[in-house]
Amino acid sequence: MLRIVLASFLVAGSIVVAGSATAPAAVCGSWGAQPPQAGTGDDLIFAVDGTSSCDVWMVGNYDSGGPDRTLIEHWGGTGWKVQPSPNAHGRNFLNGVAAVSPGLAWVVGSHDGTTTDSRTLIERWNGKTWRIQTSPSIGTGFNGLFAVGATSATNAWAVGERYATTSYRALILHWNGRAWKVQQVPDPSGQDFELRGVTATSATNAWAVGIANDATLILHWNGKAWKRQPSPNVGSLMNELWAVSAASAKSVWAVGDVYDGTRTHTLVLHWNGTAWKVQASPSPSADPYSDVLYGVAATGAGAWAVGDASDSHGTSTLILRWTGTTWVRQPTPNVDLTVPYNNTLIAVAAISSSSAWAVGTYSGSPLRPLALHCC
Repeated sequence: MLRIVLASFLVAGSIVVAGSATAPAAVCGSWGAQPPQAGTGDDLIFAVDGTSSCDVWMVGNYDSGGPDRTLIEHWGGTGWKVQPSPNAHGRNFLNGVAAVSPGLAWVVGSHDGTTTDSRTLIERWNGKTWRIQTSPSIGTGFNGLFAVGATSATNAWAVGERYATTSYRALILHWNGRAWKVQQVPDPSGQDFELRGVTATSATNAWAVGIANDATLILHWNGKAWKRQPSPNVGSLMNELWAVSAASAKSVWAVGDVYDGTRTHTLVLHWNGTAWKVQASPSPSADPYSDVLYGVAATGAGAWAVGDASDSHGTSTLILRWTGTTWVRQPTPNVDLTVPYNNTLIAVAAISSSSAWAVGTYSGSPLRPLALHCC
């Protein structure tokens, strides 16, 4: 399951690389004090989105000393503040956020069922409070949502996975302005499917990405149905996609990683309106250490991709920027370099073509929220 895989990376740690290639004029640095912790245990951050420089949300979960609790923090222009957020039964996890306007935002994840396995969890911001929304789950096995994307008050998508008897299957829910409903997914039998990212540009154009039997998985919504798209892979070993973001109907970026048998490298795919193609991307760590891209945010003028890079001492922040012709690594700070260090960026939101927030987690025990502002 996605949040378990990510959490294992965060807790185990393994990276740092402070150097970078020549970069365009952009600075990614800490913006004042780091976001506050919600509890005394681990805080895990998995997603970020915003509508302006004074309206940004990041979400995850924190160790309450009992069951994990939802964690939602808001940037209002001068600092991050923990926001009151509801919890359903048992453990609660938030993995995705989509901000439509200052008065409308969505967060998605999962919570423990009362008589079944994990159930989907969706909460809505109405401009004043966060409230749990009714959301469907399929069967009695695990159901979890990992990402959400929205274009309006009547069009939002949430994606994830569910467990059906012997394998994991893709899960897609749609908000039509009145209710969240399960959507039919092209889900061939005999394969494990997992959707981790979703983006939309209109009611008739959306993309979802993930992994299927150790290969890239890309689905497209054409206004009538979800259909699997041909997607490239590098080599014959594991390729996986963690996130997707559309600048337009003819320019979409998806990021993840590829394993070559010795180490993991960054993986970037681009949709040019006709086909998905592999793009060259920096992967700075030396063998046998690894680099992973977990998040991507595209704008009309460029794109950002974030993750982490590793060496023998731990993990360090990794940010790549698309210049219009190539992906270039950006200089980035690391909050804590006490060996073994753990600085990981999981998600990025582009507020404008020249401003983005990258969020994740740093330190070892407990883990703390990390937020970098790139401008």
